[in-house]
This record gives sequence, C-alpha cells and structure tokens, in this order.
Amino acid sequence: MNTKNLLIASLIGAVITTALANIPFVNLLNCLLCLPFWGGPLLAAWYYQRQTGTMTMNHAISVGALTGLFAGTLGFLLSLVGMAGASGLVNQIDQYLPAGSAPPDILTPPLSFLFTFAGVLTNIVFGVIGGLIAGAVFKQKAPTNST
Repeated sequence: MNTKNLLIASLIGAVITTALANIPFVNLLNCLLCLPFWGGPLLAAWYYQRQTGTMTMNHAISVGALTGLFAGTLGFLLSLVGMAGASGLVNQIDQYLPAGSAPPDILTPPLSFLFTFAGVLTNIVFGVIGGLIAGAVFKQKAPTNST
C-alpha cells in the first residue's frame, strides 16, 4: 500500500466530505442517504486507484476509514468555531427562531462534546461504507486465461 497516496487521497476525500456536509444549501445533499459522508470516501478511493493503478478491497476500506477519520477531525475542528457539530446545529436553529425565543443553553458542554464525538464516529462508519462501495466498483479484475 502506497502510504503517501493513501494520505493524499484520504485528505482530499475528507475536505470534500466536510465541504459538502457544511456549506449552506449544498449540505442538503445529506438528505440523499448521507451522500457527502460516503461519497467523499468513494471519491478518495477513486483518486487512490488512479494514482497507484491498483485497488483491492483492503485498500478501499483503508482509504474510506482514513477519509472518515480525517473528515470527522475536520468537522470536530469546525465545531470549535461553531460551524459544525452541535454548535453548528444550534447556530442554524437560532437563525430561524425569533430573537430571544430560544433558550440560552440548548446543549451543555459535555453533551455538545458527546454529540460531536458521535459525529466523528459516524464519519468513520460512513467512510468504511464508502470504501466498501469503492472496493466493489474499482477493484482490479482477475486476469482471464484465454487458451
């Protein structure tokens, strides 16, 4: 397994996953079976296969899981500034409520952290699912003997 290409492909997939899941209106793709969360790892596995010329199921799952881990980490970092995770959810809810009508603390810090940590785990699970799909689509075909 080419570690350099694995890391590059996983980081590209993680950035795409995080962008698709957090950009306003684009994040509506989540309504399509969480498309950004398994689509990013699928794209990362495609990129890995293009760079290395090989793709086994183990490679695809590794790329998918690492993409999910990186996307979860990026999402966690964005949650610290209120753009993703529990704080992002609260910020979006506050936009649609009349001023002063929302309770001041919807999520306590421990609950907010658990919510965001569960999001990281969810990213990893969907990354593995994307890797499994990519492994089925992009795996190398066995050579056939024509005699």
